[in-house]
Amino acid sequence: MTQPYPPRYNLKKNQTGAVLIVSMIFLVVLTLLALSSMNTTSLEEKMASNNQETFAAFQAAETGLAQAMADINSYDVTGTFSQPAAPIAGNAQFTTAYQTGFRGTSPPPLVLNDPEITSSITCFETANFELTSTGTTGAGVTSTVNGGAWQLRKIPGAC
Repeated sequence: MTQPYPPRYNLKKNQTGAVLIVSMIFLVVLTLLALSSMNTTSLEEKMASNNQETFAAFQAAETGLAQAMADINSYDVTGTFSQPAAPIAGNAQFTTAYQTGFRGTSPPPLVLNDPEITSSITCFETANFELTSTGTTGAGVTSTVNGGAWQLRKIPGAC
């Protein structure tokens, strides 16, 4: 007599646990990938934050340079003028400090379009100034910007 179905094997005897080992290896690999991705994301976030703080400090320093150019006291031909660190108007977490230094005089640039100025150019000189501004953020990041300016002035006792 023939059997209608093939003989049944005992499935428990044929299992060696290979699926469990392979799935555990996949689980470890996926965990390592997730940890690496988290570390990369954390590093990128820190880099973006540092970049933002550096940019804000630079902008604070640029604001200080603009303040130095607008401050009439900055153009002191007797020496150096300093403005101590002060909060920027409208944003108290950023501070700026600036100083200007007189660097000497030189002949003014020639203006050829106006004969009146050209004829009296020897009566004037330019006072040259060096400007330095430092901006600081609330996190303590600083940036320094240097600039220059000159002021046309009449030579004392000339003309």
